[in-house]
Parts: sequence; structure tokens; C-alpha cells
Amino acid sequence: VLNKVRELDGHSLYLNACIAIVLYPEHGNTVEELMNNANQCLYRMDRDGKEEISFFAGHTDHISREFLFENEIRKDVEANFRHLRVVYQPIVRLKGDQSGWIGAEALLRYSNPDFPDVGQMEMIRSLEYSGLIIPVGRWVLAQAIHECSRWNHTGNNSIVHVNLAAQQISDVGLVKYIRELCEEENFPPSHLIIELTETSLLNNFEMATQFCKDLLQMGIGVALDDFGTGYSSLSMLKTSPADTVKIDRVFVRDILNSRFDATFIRFVVALCHDVDIKVCLEGVEKEEELRLVRSMQLDYIQGYFFGRPMPAADFQQRFLSGGA
Repeated sequence: VLNKVRELDGHSLYLNACIAIVLYPEHGNTVEELMNNANQCLYRMDRDGKEEISFFAGHTDHISREFLFENEIRKDVEANFRHLRVVYQPIVRLKGDQSGWIGAEALLRYSNPDFPDVGQMEMIRSLEYSGLIIPVGRWVLAQAIHECSRWNHTGNNSIVHVNLAAQQISDVGLVKYIRELCEEENFPPSHLIIELTETSLLNNFEMATQFCKDLLQMGIGVALDDFGTGYSSLSMLKTSPADTVKIDRVFVRDILNSRFDATFIRFVVALCHDVDIKVCLEGVEKEEELRLVRSMQLDYIQGYFFGRPMPAADFQQRFLSGGA
């Protein structure tokens, strides 16, 4: 058995191995083809987490696509993040009957002519599965802080939100890396908001809580993203150190017809404000929706009504010269 516990100098070692077997010529006529099929077999075994030894069983479209795309995006990361880009969606503050932009959320996008139909979720899943989310996540942070620093150097007072995946919380040295980025860019940490989902916090609550406390101690904000969609959102709100809550867009989609959605938003705002937590509502797309939520005392609003995610240059041209 390959994955049993070994003892070495009083320490328990957990080892694991997967062996993929390919046969010539049944599984390929060249070394390159045989190696490719062996790697695909290993990919399936590692993903399923069941077998230790397996013969290559032929291609499936699903496995082949995942395998090929992971190889491609790995090459992109190695080539200075080729085909990856960061776009920015405006976040606005309501001021009576007016609204004014305060910053943006940085969002990762992927554009590759060889993989034109790769969706956002497929890209994120591949990054997380391969572990590439760690270097890519650091790159996104660097891009976002750099851009927001540029906005602020033009006389604006902008903030930027950056999403972190669950794996990034265990990225050793990430807090130090963020501190160094802020120092290099002369960027006030209070202008950075890190967004975490409930799942990210639950995966390793103690580590995540300490991570958030370290950020808050630096002056960086912490936002609980996709609020309302998790099975224990209210419990998470009580125990997490987040100082901002972002209500998921699902509560806006039918708000014009749903009494529950409107009541839920009012309830969350009242509860959060009572314990000094700010609230941002995501997904506002129509003027009628905006008109309805204006009276709900929200701190911030985000959605296509104010602008879709756009390149940094477009964001700067549109928002730094006037307002939302």
C-alpha cells in the first residue's frame, strides 16, 4: 500500500503516489503521445482521489479538455501571465438621490483564442485544482494595488476590492507580500478590501480568522462576499471578523416582485449597521431596482447599472473624470 503512514525518527509521514500505465502501441505510437496519455491518466486519478495504480482507459472529452486547458494556463502563467487580465467593476456610494463612485472590484478574466469558450468558473476551478491560484492571486493583488495607487495619485480617494480563494488563505507569506506591495506603491492599506466567501472561511476557520485579523491590524478591510447564499451565513456573520458584508446578487434578481428579497436586504442592513458593519448590495442592473433600494440605507451598491467590468484604462477615463 503506497499511502500508508510511515514513521521516521519519531515523526509520522503521510506519503501518496499514483502510477499511470500506458502500453505501446495500444495507447500511442510516439513517446510524446504515450507521455500525454499517461499524464491524462494521472490527472484523472489525482482528481478522483481513488486509485493508486491505473491503466490508461482512453480519452474522454471532459478529461481531455480539463487536462489541455490546465497545461495551457500553466504556460500562460509562466509566460508572465499571458492571456490573463484584470478588469474593474465600479462600486458606488449612495448620497440621497445621487450616487458617486468610490472605487472598484478587481476581477480576473481569461482570453485565449485557442480556448475561446472557457468560462469564468472553469478558469477558476482549473487554477484552484492546479495550485496556480497562488501565483495568479498574488499577481491580481499586485495589479489591483498598482492601478488603485495610480488613481489616487491623480487626486482621487479610491478603494479597490480583491477576491481571495480559499487556498490563498494558506499562502505562507501572503500578508507580508501585501504589506510590501502597499509600501512599494505608497498605497494606504485602508484603501484595500479583501473579499472572502463563507466557504473560504469555513474550510479552515482558525487560519482564516487569524488571516483576517492580520489584515485588519494592517488597516486593510475584510468583506464577506456572496452573503445570504451559504447555509450558515448569519452564524458566519457573528463569528467572522469581516467589517463589510456584500449581499449576493440573487436577492436583487426578483426584488421588484419579491417581498422576501426586499425584507431580507433591509434586515441585513439593520443588523449589520447595529454592529458597525458596512453593507454593499451586488447585482443592481435596472433603474427600477436602484429606485427601490435607495431607501434601504445601504452603504455601497455594485452592478451593471453603474458599469460592467472594464479595463483599467476605460475605468480611469470614465470614472476619474466625473462620477458614476
